[in-house]
Amino acid sequence: MEIQDLLHKNSLKILIQRCDKIGDMVFTFPLLDQLRATFQDVQIDFVASDQGELALKEYGAIQSIYVLNINNLGANIKPLIKTLRSIKYDVFISLWNHPQLNKIGALANIPIRIGFQQSWLNKRIFTHHIRRPWPDLTKHVVEHNLSVMSAFNILPEFKRANLAIDKYQDNVFLKQLKQINKKIILIFTETGGSNIPFPDKVIKEFITRVCEKKYHIVLAGSHNPERFDERELKNTSNLIGKTSFTDLIACISGCDYYIGPDTGPTQFASALNKPMIFFSPLKANHPSLYGPLSNRQIILRKEYCFPKLHIVPSDHKHLLSYLSGDSLLAIFNQLTNKSNHFKSYDEMSFYHLLHTFRVLYFPYKNESSEELNKHCEYLQNEGLKIYLISKVSLRAIVKQMILRNVNVFQGNVPTWVKIAVHIYMGSIAHFLQPVYVSGSIVNTATKTLVETYKQAFQKRV
Repeated sequence: MEIQDLLHKNSLKILIQRCDKIGDMVFTFPLLDQLRATFQDVQIDFVASDQGELALKEYGAIQSIYVLNINNLGANIKPLIKTLRSIKYDVFISLWNHPQLNKIGALANIPIRIGFQQSWLNKRIFTHHIRRPWPDLTKHVVEHNLSVMSAFNILPEFKRANLAIDKYQDNVFLKQLKQINKKIILIFTETGGSNIPFPDKVIKEFITRVCEKKYHIVLAGSHNPERFDERELKNTSNLIGKTSFTDLIACISGCDYYIGPDTGPTQFASALNKPMIFFSPLKANHPSLYGPLSNRQIILRKEYCFPKLHIVPSDHKHLLSYLSGDSLLAIFNQLTNKSNHFKSYDEMSFYHLLHTFRVLYFPYKNESSEELNKHCEYLQNEGLKIYLISKVSLRAIVKQMILRNVNVFQGNVPTWVKIAVHIYMGSIAHFLQPVYVSGSIVNTATKTLVETYKQAFQKRV
């Protein structure tokens, strides 16, 4: 079967593999929307993790979900392959590059197999290849997933997922929220997973201050509800540990504002276009890849102030020392300004890139320190984080690179620095390699610099 024949097939069966976390599954929803809009009679099934299954059930329109335990694939894949062969799927799409999971389509004799071309093995097991441009910081994961449509010779259509919320109207928790005659702020504290939660003290201080403004707070999350005593916090409902996942998404659908870390429920709030404060403290979680898609959003991210690349729980206190109830309230007041919204995806993407690019600048010999410092301060005020290197030694460069989370080197960068950084980031730190850009920052507009960095990442792919 040729892939073009699928456009005229009366009924189509598609199997998609994505066996990771809730947020990653939410990023597939725009692709699912476009597949359903393109093919009139299509059955879309999934191979997913147990967390992914939770997300898919909220999306709906998925006929079968095959749950695999990623830690015990050997025992689970064999019986699954037998089942998949009997169903006779037309298309297999692998959205997570995993050597065993990539083989599912071939083992199940699915004729058309679409996957990302990242190894010689993938070239053999997939019939149609999509070039997944890792590590390209310029495209959101949703865009990467939508690139699958190009295999069908169809232009990917980037837009927020279409989530039906009518099904939550009878939810008990949502009904309770609707009876509250105040604007609802839902604060998602933590899942207990890899995300870093807001400090309890900051949340309590924020609640104390914001509730003077006629808001009602809903606390949601998975762990340690006893941290927050409703008797001590005015206008607050503590739902931590009391809701199912469906209840949680129902509550998110009914809130007016959302505050939370970079995690699965936050991505649901993003898909529902909730005005949000997006807490993104991890150095590896770049907003350009994983940022929210809400029209009104503020990213809270100061990862460039901590001298470690890989964060562990014992680091949290020092990492988040810049947070306070007052600072969170000030950011929330900015969020409530209705004129503060994005009119296009390009505006949103530019904002994400400002919170992603971290630049280490090597001055040219003819540049004065006074002029550089002045323009660097201007760019910092514009939101672009650029740092001047004053001493060109390997120790000083590595220190700044780690502290500032640097992913762009610009200016008069010596060749030996490029070689040393490549070795350090690849063999020691195991972290994203920076790109190298020539040219001065002096008298260069912020948008011009961002576009230059964007092109540098895209050329590297």
